[in-house]
Amino acid sequence: MADHALNLDDFLSRFQLLRPQPSRHALNQRQAAVLVPIVRRPQPGLLLTQRSPLLHYHASQDEVSAVFEMPLAEALRLGRYHPLDIHRRGNDHRVWLSWYQHYFVWGMTAGIIRELALQIGARP
Repeated sequence: MADHALNLDDFLSRFQLLRPQPSRHALNQRQAAVLVPIVRRPQPGLLLTQRSPLLHYHASQDEVSAVFEMPLAEALRLGRYHPLDIHRRGNDHRVWLSWYQHYFVWGMTAGIIRELALQIGARP
């Protein structure tokens, strides 16, 4: 996948045909729906937002400080995600971290994008 440009048709085919594999870790997590907007162009992009630095929790429409686009092929490159293992409230957690230009992509956002890459067949 990393050897050639990922076009939108390739991505959609893989996404629709390759279902996510349940993992032991995922079975213990809350279920949620997440919007992952993909911009349709010859080299598709993933639209992301940066939360206002004044917020401590999830942002709503009026609490976003920036909107940026990362090339989809770059977003789905597994090598860009780095694990950080933390111990919090008696439990171990793995948080994924990544950077794109001057933007820090981390936590659930990075984890969801990384899982999407794994779902469509990206190799570590």
